[in-house]
Amino acid sequence: MLSCEMDMAISYDAGLIALSFVIAIIAACGAI
Repeated sequence: MLSCEMDMAISYDAGLIALSFVIAIIAACGAI
């Protein structure tokens, strides 16, 4: 159960990082 929660936390953090990258790319395209 603990390992499952760890996997979910890791995937959640990765999702936030990917989302922030997408937002940064969209912002950069908007600036151009």
